[in-house]
Amino acid sequence: MPIAAADTDLAKSCTKLQSKFKRRNAGFDVMCKTHGTLDGKWDVERLKQAVSNLLLNAIQHGTGKQVVVSVSGDENSVVLTVHNDGPPISATVAGHDVRSVGAGPDS
Repeated sequence: MPIAAADTDLAKSCTKLQSKFKRRNAGFDVMCKTHGTLDGKWDVERLKQAVSNLLLNAIQHGTGKQVVVSVSGDENSVVLTVHNDGPPISATVAGHDVRSVGAGPDS
């Protein structure tokens, strides 16, 4: 699949996704916290798909009624996390570390 990168503000994208999940998951408080520089060239559709999957997992496996998406960035990098009140995924279940995914040669 080719990457369709376009100028995007991840703060706005996060807020839109938050609204969508609040409407579709009554009873859950889906929060979006943003900080720093979040403008850049992103493949918005792929990011929405990835974050949607993380949000669904957080809602399904959390023990509480709150899920928080945090996005922070500077001019060199962006960090996105999804947190719920459930137990963390163990290293053996996760299978690998996804905290630092580097850019490929075609990016």
